[in-house]
Amino acid sequence: DDDQIAVRQLESSIARDNEGRYTVSWIWREPKITPPSNYRMVYSRLCSTYSSLARSNDLLDKYHQIIIDYLRRGIIEPARKNPAGQEHYLAHHAVITHKVRPVFDASAHPRGQPSLNDCLLRGPVLLPELVGLLLRFRLPKFVAIADLEAAFLMVGLHEEDREVAKFLWLKDPVKPPSTDNIQVYRFARVAFGVICSPYLLAGVIRHHLEKYGTTTATELASSLYVDNLHLGASSPEELIRKCNQAKMIFSEAKMNLREFTSNSPETISAIPVEDRLDKSEVKVLGMQWDIQNDELGFQWPSSQISPNPTRRSVLSTLAGIYDPLGLLCPAVLPAKLFFQQLWDDKHELGHSTCLGGKIRLGEFPPGLASSGDSSTKESPSITR
Repeated sequence: DDDQIAVRQLESSIARDNEGRYTVSWIWREPKITPPSNYRMVYSRLCSTYSSLARSNDLLDKYHQIIIDYLRRGIIEPARKNPAGQEHYLAHHAVITHKVRPVFDASAHPRGQPSLNDCLLRGPVLLPELVGLLLRFRLPKFVAIADLEAAFLMVGLHEEDREVAKFLWLKDPVKPPSTDNIQVYRFARVAFGVICSPYLLAGVIRHHLEKYGTTTATELASSLYVDNLHLGASSPEELIRKCNQAKMIFSEAKMNLREFTSNSPETISAIPVEDRLDKSEVKVLGMQWDIQNDELGFQWPSSQISPNPTRRSVLSTLAGIYDPLGLLCPAVLPAKLFFQQLWDDKHELGHSTCLGGKIRLGEFPPGLASSGDSSTKESPSITR
């Protein structure tokens, strides 16, 4: 069983370095498959990434500064091209949201050869059930949330596994890629984008928390979803104590728990300023949390149902409603009934179908059939 192999390999590889940081090995398939050298392919991808970033000097500089910051923090280290030995490179590209960040692609491979992800096992999923986590978040009177900073990059990688986690960047980002302007780096930490990275992170955290055997450590294990932590208490004093203990426990694993926020002003006041998240509304496992009013909000899909919708467009709109607890079922029921009625007609999935006589647009919940600017629509909310 692949999951049993993954558990055995992780248990045998977990160690701590001189700084107290946990280090692990990749979870290899058995028998072990060696990933090929893919230098030429990754060099070509680097040229594409550079061309995209070079359209904006600001983007290119920010991307370069992230790489330099990784180097300064020991997340990556300089390496050399080693054609004679086992080596493998990760392609990377920029993802731009509210900021630019590099994303590494461990699934890229030369034609007819395996990628790094092909050579590794995913490992079992150790995440708690999302519905249970949200229900537990709603139970206590006082709650706090926090985030593990760059969680994947806080787990070290054994020396012998770093040669298959190399990547290419530029010595001088002002100049385009060339033979003389290539700098080889390799990851000294677990890179996000590798198939077994989520299991390695979750396994290391579970291993660390099991050593404590305290009530708080047990609560942390059941309240952590990847790198998002949720804590609850019946009083601000209890919540402050739990936040302080959580900060201390993760710091001993060289992980930084930060961006604390809470519906308890007393708790926020007790958190150091540098560890606070200064926002009045945040996302909790995909749901909007209005901290001041202590309400959970729902976002209607921004897409509009046209006067002549297709089954596909109606289904797409319905699927865009994020409601893991099923709290919006009564409000969404008219739209689901409408979609059910569409199957009584002989129309293909992508063909337009008439609304006439089936259901009035006003019977849809707000945002599912109304027209106009979706940003002005009022989204429903409930008391947490």
